[in-house]
Order: sequence, then structure tokens, then C-alpha cells
Amino acid sequence: MIEIEQGTGKYVTIAADEETALRWSGDIGFKMMQYNQIRGVLPISQQYIDERLHVYYEVNKMQTLESVYAEAGLSVDKALKILLSLLQTVQGAEQYFLSAEQFVLNEQMVFLSRDNSRIWLCYHPDHDVEIAEGVRAVMEFLMKRILHSNRTATASFYGLYDMVCERRCTMAELAEHIIRQQSVSQEQTKQPKDVSRTLQPKADSKLQLSLHGKRALPQQTLQSICVPAVISLLKSEVHIGRLQTEDVCIPIDYISREHAVLYIDDDQIQIEDCDSANGTFLNGEQLMPHVRTTCNPGDLISFADITYDIC
Repeated sequence: MIEIEQGTGKYVTIAADEETALRWSGDIGFKMMQYNQIRGVLPISQQYIDERLHVYYEVNKMQTLESVYAEAGLSVDKALKILLSLLQTVQGAEQYFLSAEQFVLNEQMVFLSRDNSRIWLCYHPDHDVEIAEGVRAVMEFLMKRILHSNRTATASFYGLYDMVCERRCTMAELAEHIIRQQSVSQEQTKQPKDVSRTLQPKADSKLQLSLHGKRALPQQTLQSICVPAVISLLKSEVHIGRLQTEDVCIPIDYISREHAVLYIDDDQIQIEDCDSANGTFLNGEQLMPHVRTTCNPGDLISFADITYDIC
């Protein structure tokens, strides 16, 4: 593909010989593009020059993702909006029989309107790359430019990337995860009420601190380890882990450096596992990494095998 300026317009163009043009004419998605304006899909025009078919994708008043974000400075919220818009464009185009695998997804061929409010994608009849690979490539570009000022939001984005790489979700499920993450982010902008809540150790449980949950430690060792008896929930975010820089430090080997995060907003508490080595559990069920889950009073939260109840 090459970019050209023709008259007052700006286009990306591809050329095809007679055999290729004949094959393209049988592509139902390509036909649908000629007779429909599909939201988020670059419109096309065609003409024959010297017995070759030239297809023009109009990119007037648009910029590539690469040119808009040539340097770092991208917020996680904006990155999520770009990714969600991309996924929704592909999903919407499927109604017109455009195959997801035939969208060219990379930073050079994903376009943004001049005000960056809309995303535009290029559909190429001869392109055949699994949609997850294209999404992964776009996410890798965005990750290199994301501001890391909000470490929780950044970790969540990386968690979505891992899900794509490991094929743990469909693209529709990925879109749902993004929508949920955006919803939580919007809720966090509200000021929490000035109330004090705590996580207290489960009253009827025996605190068994063991290496990877297998080897019991002597009683004197238990007493020497400063496991907090009460975790106060006075902030909108409470980070829990082995590092002393965390809001709540649990200095035990099998607690991850950054183990989990609690989010407090009005009367709602949510918990998110930070891809910890030995897991975060809600009422005995292990949580998926980087997915926020709502908790209720009386629920049991476990960081590895250290259990608290919400009261």
C-alpha cells in the first residue's frame, strides 16, 4: 500500500492485476463496501489504469495511530477507548459480511479522525491474519506509549494484553472486559463517603503461615511476622503485598510483591488480584488476575492462605 494525494483528497491505494481483481470481485465483504457506508471502515473508490485495478481508501483529514502517538503520553483510559473502538468497528462490520481477519491492524494502518474522536480501519481482501494477532500488535504499540502514573490501571491493561496473548478470551469477551474496566474507572472518580471500614481476620480460622501452603512454621516464627490484624479501608485504593511500599505490607515469602488491590467507593468494595503467585480468593473461589470483583459484608477475602472477613 502507498499513500497518495489526488486532487483535494488524500488516499491510501492498492493495485491489483486482472486475476487478483477478479478474485476481489468475488469477495462479498469487498462488494458490500462498494455499496454501503460502514461505520469505522475506510470508504473506497476504484478505477482501472493500464489494465490494473486501483483501489483508493479515503484518509482525508485522518492521521495514523503511529503519527498521533509518536511519543509516550497516552493515558490508559484513552488506550482503552481506542482498543474498544477498534473491536466494536470489527464487530459492526461483520454484519456486512466483512471478515475480521481481513482488517489490517497495525499502527501504520489504523487511522484516527483529526479530532481523535473516531477510529477508521482498512479492509483488504488479500489480508488474512488472525484478529487476535492484529489486536495484540496494536496493544503492544499502545503499551509502549502509556503513561505509568496510575499503576493499577496500567497493570489492568497489561492483564488484558496477557488474555489476548494466551487466547483466554474472544474479541467479544475482550470488549466486555474493557467496558467493565471503564465502568469501574468512572465510578472511582466519585468521592467516597467518609466512612471507616475494616478487614478483620476470620475469627474461627487458624492462621497457618506455611511456605507455599505446605510447611507449618513454629509458633515463635508466627509471632515474629507482622501480619496486620486489621486492614483499614479509609482510602479509595488499598494496595496489598510483600513490599514495604504497599499500603498494607504482609512480609511473607509466598505473598507476592504486589499481591492485590482493594477499591473503595461509597458503599461498594471491589478486589482485584495483581497476577499474584499464590492467588487471591473470594469466599474460597480464586479470582482471575486483573479483573475487579465486588465484595459484600461478611465475605471472606484470602491473600494466599491469609483470610479476612469484611465487617
